[in-house]
Amino acid sequence: MLAASVLTLGGLVVAAPTADAAVPTNLTGTWSGNLDWGNAGTPPTTLNISRSKPLRGSINVPGKCAGTWREISRSRNTILVQFTRTSGTGCDSRNKWRVSFPSKNRLHGAGVENRSQSVDLTRAGSCSTSLCSLS
Repeated sequence: MLAASVLTLGGLVVAAPTADAAVPTNLTGTWSGNLDWGNAGTPPTTLNISRSKPLRGSINVPGKCAGTWREISRSRNTILVQFTRTSGTGCDSRNKWRVSFPSKNRLHGAGVENRSQSVDLTRAGSCSTSLCSLS
């Protein structure tokens, strides 16, 4: 996953790809956005992170399922988390996600076992437009 920097070219604002940012120190709080299940749709998703290191949180996909995220390992730029379903039947019972941070207020997760799955979330209270969230 690549992040983007904002560049101005002849008065036109464009996003240029850069490497993912380091994992932010404070991850706690509510993150929301959409889960992409490919042909199965893009349901709204909320992640409540209760602990930054090791990462602990609960994720909810309304009408589908809810579960926990628990950190397995961490590098400078990514966190590997284990999802375990706690309710519902609309998603796998367990799977792993590689989580990166294009910015301190944006989270991107990519399915490890099912690479067609991804999640893009924005921290509550941060900018919601694409240019604001690049900072």
